This record gives sequence, C-alpha cells and structure tokens, in this order.
Amino acid sequence: MLSILTACISDIEIKVPETENTYVIEGWIEQGGFAHVLVSHSLPYNSTIGIADLFELLVTDAQVTVKSDTGEERLLLVEDTMYTILPVYRGFQLRGETGKAYTLEVKIGDQVFTSTDTLLEPIGPDSLWFSPEAINDSLGYIHMRLKDPPEPGNYYRIFTKRLGIDTDYTGLSGSLLDDHLFNGTAINFPLIRTGITTETGDKHFFRKGQRVVVKTGVITSRYFDFLSKVSNEIGQTLSPLSFQVPAVTLMNGGALGGWGCYAITLDTLDIK
Repeated sequence: MLSILTACISDIEIKVPETENTYVIEGWIEQGGFAHVLVSHSLPYNSTIGIADLFELLVTDAQVTVKSDTGEERLLLVEDTMYTILPVYRGFQLRGETGKAYTLEVKIGDQVFTSTDTLLEPIGPDSLWFSPEAINDSLGYIHMRLKDPPEPGNYYRIFTKRLGIDTDYTGLSGSLLDDHLFNGTAINFPLIRTGITTETGDKHFFRKGQRVVVKTGVITSRYFDFLSKVSNEIGQTLSPLSFQVPAVTLMNGGALGGWGCYAITLDTLDIK
C-alpha cells in the first residue's frame, strides 16, 4: 500500500503569469478633512518585500490634484505617520464638504488617472456601550446601535481608535455594512478589533479603563462595492491555488485602486 501511495506522488510546478507594472492609487477625503493619496507601483505575486522595498515602490514625481465645484488643490508629498510610514500626497487647503463631488486626478508622465466620488451626509450611532466577557470582565466588546434611515441604499464603514494606544483609526471585523437586510430599522452589533493591533493580550477585545473613539463613515455604493471586492480579492489571492479574480479599480486610465469620500461622525466612549 505504501509503494502504491508513494508512486502517485508527483511534483507540482505552479507558474504564475508575468504581469505588467501597474500604478496603484489609494485616496480618500473626509468631511472637514483634507485629501490623502498614496501612489505606488504594483509587484509580481511571488515577490519578496521589506520596508525598504515599499519606499522603492512609492511614486514621488506624480502630480496629484483634487477638484470640486468650488475649487481645486495640488497635493504635496509629505510625511504623515498618522496613516502610514510612507510619504503621502496630502491636501492643506481644500476640506471635504457634504453634498459635494470630488475628483482625484493623478498625472504621471503622459498618463492621467481620474476618479470621482460624492461626499454624502453623515449618519452616526444611536448609542454605544461596553459589554464585558464572563471569563474576564476587564475585557469585552463595544456594542453599537445604528438606526438606519428609511431610504434604502445606505453604506457604512466603521473604525475605532483607543486613545493613548492606537496611532490611527483601525478597521474592525465586519466593519463594512450595507442596509439591504436592515433598511429603515435599528441594528445592534459588536465592534470586534482585528488586524496587527490584535497581537496583544487583549486580542480582539477592548478593555476597561480605555477611552475609545468610534468613527462611523457613510460611503457611496460604488466605493462600498470597491472596498468589498478588494477585501474578497485579498482573501482569494493569498494562495496561488485559489480561484483568481480580476483586479478591481475605480480609477479611469488604467491604474488600479480607488478614491472615496467619507461622511464621518466621531463618538467617544469611556469604558468603566
């Protein structure tokens, strides 16, 4: 039996097709805030990358402009460690306003990439509260009650920031929501921490004594679809044996990436 099984074993050689070098653009603007845009190159699937390589991928000679019906601004390449260790193109004059459309234009050489999104009206949580775990009542989840408007087609993205601990707002498990299942009603759900900040004893919980700011962002359907597809794509393409899907983008002109507007509300909870 052993000889039969070993005779059936063969080496599998996986050939990942070569792809063209593509520009990757990620940008956003919040109401009351300035635009932030990252511009970089893509990498082949099987590349090995470190921190130094990330700086090599960065495009530093792009002309990045954000436009609205009230004006436009050329963004400057600056260090902004609140969002990333990498330099970002950042605005200092044109602030996001609800009800306005914003167009991102990125020029690199003779190539031009554009994308337009609209900044909607904010919708904040009805209430926030902390629910301790039975095993360790110092740890637990923050729960949110969100009352969705009667008009269908509302889309949300939720972040949290533990003051004095987190340097920036971080995403949550299941933080992308649309109201197709709860339109016009109130929904209660826990905020579950995820990502690299969970590599502590607190794991995906919050802790008593922490002061947490919850950022609720309302986004457009196009941006929601983009973020959802990107999330699914990341999960699919972590393995070369998985089902491969075409890369998604909101950029016109051939670049990958997206540009989105956030109508935000900020709510602070002191966990006692």
